[in-house]
Order: sequence, then structure tokens, then C-alpha cells
Amino acid sequence: MDNLDMNKLPHEVVVNNFFKYLEESGKAMKEYAKDNNLDRTILSKWKSGVVLMNVDQVYAAAKYFGKTVNDFYYSDLEKRQLEVLSDKSYTKILAKQQCSIKDLKPLFSHPFKTNKETFIMLFLVLVIFGFLIKFSLYFLILMGLVIILFSSLYYQKWYNDKNTYIINYTDYIYYKAYDNKTINYKLNIILIALAVLFTILNGVLAYFLAEKYDDNIKALLYIIFSYSILNGLIIFATSSEFNTELKSIINDKDLELFLYSYVGLISCIIYLALTIYLIILNPSLYYLIFMPIISLVLDYFSFNIITKNYQKYKLIYAEDGKKEIELNSKTI
Repeated sequence: MDNLDMNKLPHEVVVNNFFKYLEESGKAMKEYAKDNNLDRTILSKWKSGVVLMNVDQVYAAAKYFGKTVNDFYYSDLEKRQLEVLSDKSYTKILAKQQCSIKDLKPLFSHPFKTNKETFIMLFLVLVIFGFLIKFSLYFLILMGLVIILFSSLYYQKWYNDKNTYIINYTDYIYYKAYDNKTINYKLNIILIALAVLFTILNGVLAYFLAEKYDDNIKALLYIIFSYSILNGLIIFATSSEFNTELKSIINDKDLELFLYSYVGLISCIIYLALTIYLIILNPSLYYLIFMPIISLVLDYFSFNIITKNYQKYKLIYAEDGKKEIELNSKTI
């Protein structure tokens, strides 16, 4: 019953207490109404919730039953809790909870070492599959499937891989940056703009070259043009939200910018692999390789700036009433 009281609205608690005190007093509803000059149906309306007790009526009831107004506004469970908190000899026993949070400190410190297998396998799969299928219209579908596959693997590896801690309900675990001033913000904007520019310029060049070649090369050049637009949008979207200042305190859900920046790198690798495949088919188009390489390098340096900023974040355990400590292991 006490647990139910915790979920009740304040007026429901007041009415429940009123009728409890009425029963304890041995008075009938009709008798109470008469003693307080009330309509004899008003108590039934209070009980059904049709009419709410106003402040004057609560005060009158408290005086009538020899109670305080607070006796009407607190449930039995809340009253017992107040009694416990007012008892100086009481030592609280804190309930425990499980707290799951991503520990991305290794990724902050060594992003490429931690995830190098993803980049290498992605590049090799794209090039090898390009050789095997000898290029066809299904290549674009394959590219999409590869992107989905590696995005899924990446998501599973980093976004769902969480550490679980057992802490008190009054404690917290979060990421904190003691210095939230962003490093090289303007330089990062320039790098992003240049990466997008070189990507799209290369795609436009591929578009104008397409009419000079046969169907296979022509179709691939159009695909490179289309993907250059997509790649430019991905680079911009995954890095453009980088602000002049970092949030001082965040949780793992606020790390999406850092995670998404990986997507920009993967997209650049796909774009480069696609261009390499084109050059393998027609070496005379070798000059199309330079701008995808430049875009990848620029996006790499942009990601490096983002990584250095996120290295400021420490995984913090804040125990109630005690000094914050940095978590260096998976257990507390």
C-alpha cells in the first residue's frame, strides 16, 4: 500500500489521510459534515475525486482531528522516511544500481591502433571484390552492403561495448573535461572545407570525363561523381558540429560526434578504393587518384584534431559527498 501511495497525486494522498483519520476518530461522514457546516454529500465527492479538498478544508480537518496539515500531505511511507531522516542515530543504507557506460579512453588515446583492422579490411574487401566482379552495375549495390556491414561492425564494437559498474543510487559515472576550450577549432573548419572541396572537384572532373569512355568506364565515372557528392556530405555532416567549446560534463551518449568522425574516414577510404579500382581498369585516368588521397589526408588531420580534444575527457566516478576519482579499471 505504501508503494502505491508514492505513485498517487497529492490530492489523492490528502483524501486517503482524511478518511483514515475519520475512521480512527469513529465519526461518520454525515456527522463530520454537520460538525463542520458542510454539505453532507461533499465527503462522498472528495472520496470519488469529483471535488478536491481546498486548503481551508484541509486546515479545518487537521484542527478537527488534532493533526497537523503536514499529516494530510504526506503518505505513510513518506512520514516514516521523514522520521528516519530526523533521527540523528540513523545510518543510511544506500541501494545499489548497475551503471553501464562505454569506456572509450583507449579509443581516445590510440584511435588508429585500436581500430586499424577495420580500415585495412575495408580497403582490401572493396578492391578485391572489384577485381572479382570485373565491374558491373551491381558494384554500387555491393558498395552499399559493404558500408552497412562495416558500419554495423563498428557500431557493435564501440557503441554497444560497455563496462558495467555497481554503484550507489546517489553516485554518478560520467565523462568530464577539466579544460573545455577546443584546440585548433578554426584549423579543423579549414580542413573540413578543403576535404569537401577536393572530393567534389574530383567528382565533377569524373562527370565531364564520362562521355569520352565506353559504357563500363562511363558508368563507373558517374558512380564516382555520385559518390563524391555523398562523400562530401558525409565529411561535412560528421565533423561540422564540432564547437568552439566542449561540454564540461557529458555521458557516453554525447560522444556521437567522435564516433561519427570515424564514419567520415571510412567514407573517404571507400571513395579512394573506388577510384583505385577505376584506375586499375583504365590506367590513363591515374590523375583522378590525387584528390581522393588529399581528401583522405585532410579528413585524417581533422579527425586527429577531434581526437586530441576528446582526449581531455576523463571517465569520472562521483561518490555522494566525496571527491571525484578517475576510473582506470573496470571495477570499483
